[in-house]
Amino acid sequence: MAADAPMPDTARSLTLLPGALSFVPAGWRLQTLLGSCVSVVVWQPRLRLGGMCHFLLPERVGHRRAGPDGRFAPDALAMLEQQMHASGLDTWHFVAHVAGGAHCLARRTGQDDATLDIGRRNTEAALQWCRHMGMPVLQVAVGGRTSRQVDFDTSSGEVRIRAGLPIPETGLAPTLPAAAFAMGQLAGPAAPAAPAAPPPALAAKDLR
Repeated sequence: MAADAPMPDTARSLTLLPGALSFVPAGWRLQTLLGSCVSVVVWQPRLRLGGMCHFLLPERVGHRRAGPDGRFAPDALAMLEQQMHASGLDTWHFVAHVAGGAHCLARRTGQDDATLDIGRRNTEAALQWCRHMGMPVLQVAVGGRTSRQVDFDTSSGEVRIRAGLPIPETGLAPTLPAAAFAMGQLAGPAAPAAPAAPPPALAAKDLR
């Protein structure tokens, strides 16, 4: 398939908001839009199923909710691992892709403190988790000062990562909900479930 050719449009489409997770069989396309956030995509070639998470921060901060919260890397990745094990296979039977982690905050604050580079820390959390799970990482598209759009076809395992708009001087990424509505259905903690039954989108509130 040519690099700029569209993915097949026969699959059902679901777009993940920040903090959301979806794990689905073949026949679905999962999409999201990233700035400093990171998405990890996992796929199992034999079973032709996989998932995607979209987390905002490398660790929990502020008020702790009861139950897991997909906005934070430890919780999002733990929920993704739970779904992988539910398939009946160990995690090392999957392959992974990692995207996002744009460098935003340091420019906005005028500081170059590595602890403020949330994108880099998100990326490190994702890659460390993949190593711990024993999964080969087939594609890493991270860093820089550009947004990224991720499009995952669960039937073929193809993960297409496109560079989007540059991160502006304010350090703010493009607004996700507006772009997500243009891309397809939304999946997230406050979004409506997909119309298909059963709905495949898993947010933190669904796993309490």
